[in-house]
Parts: sequence; C-alpha cells; structure tokens
Amino acid sequence: MIKHDTNFHHFILCANANYFYLYRMKYVYPLLLVLVFIMSACDYDKEWTNKNIGNRYTISVPGYLKEVNDLRKDASFQYANRYRNVYLIVFEKQRTKMDLTQFDSAAILPLLKYVSKPLITDSLDVMVNGLPSLEKRIMGEMNSGDGMENIYYDHLSIRGKQGDYEVCTWTRGPKRQKLYQADMARMIFSFKEL
Repeated sequence: MIKHDTNFHHFILCANANYFYLYRMKYVYPLLLVLVFIMSACDYDKEWTNKNIGNRYTISVPGYLKEVNDLRKDASFQYANRYRNVYLIVFEKQRTKMDLTQFDSAAILPLLKYVSKPLITDSLDVMVNGLPSLEKRIMGEMNSGDGMENIYYDHLSIRGKQGDYEVCTWTRGPKRQKLYQADMARMIFSFKEL
C-alpha cells in the first residue's frame, strides 16, 4: 500500500499558489500599470475654456486643443491638435466696402487652394452672438503626403461691430469629421466680439 504524504501535497499546492502569485506580481501588475499610464497619457482634458484675445473677442476651445503659431501667419488665433487632426483659426479683418456675401466669397478663396474637387454648401445666414454671419461647409480632397485624403472645413464669415472676422475649423477624414463635428460647431459658434 502506498502511503500519501499530505505535507508533500500541501507543499506542492502552496508552491504552485506562490508561483502564480509571484508571476502575477512580477508580470501582470507592472503590465497593468503601464497600460493605465498609457491610457491616462492619451486622455485629453474634456473641459472647455473661454479664451479672451486682446479684449477684442472670445472663443471657446476644448481642452484637447493647444495654442500653435504655424497654421497661418495672418491668423490672430490658432489652436490645434495634430494627433486628432482638429484645427481652429480666427482672422480679424478691417471693414471694407464689401458686403457680408462678398467678404465671405473672398474669405474662402484661400481655402480652395488646398482642396481639390471642392464641394461648397450654400451659405447659411446665421446670427453668432448677435452678429450677422454666413456659414459654409467645404469638403474636398487634400494631398497629405501619403496620398489624397478627405478634408472638412466649417467656416464662418462674421460682420462685427469693430471689423469682419473669419472663424474656421477643420479636420481630415470622414471618421474624424463625424467624431468632432459637434465640437467644431461649438467652437465656431462660441465666437463673441467684445
């Protein structure tokens, strides 16, 4: 008859449990910490802030956009997130003899330089914080360096009391356009002349 050593079985069970515990401590927990760190690094601020530009106007931006200065030299406001491909610029223009429709037509001409096969929506007459404005959406293709890519602009031409303004936001790719469309509208319609 074979005699079983219960102490031996208890030792084997404890050794296996300790092995799995040590394995979990050595590999699984550090991996989880790295994943949590990576996820938190990609988590952008979801808060919106109202930016005051020289006491001339304000505009709201989401926390994931940061100030940049290389989008257009003549823009008075430039914010971007290159990872998300979301951009926002504002131009201040001195009032000319052009009416708002003429100003709007002239304002979108530079955008058309970057876009092939443009589709331009009809201008919508809108009021932006009490200022008469025209909104247009421009869609087309742009050479991104890796080939042609869809680009989506949301553009406002605003007749202010102090001058005229262009507010433009854009993104690339249909998935991003769908994902950020509400944010883009919120940004441009938050413009307020002081």
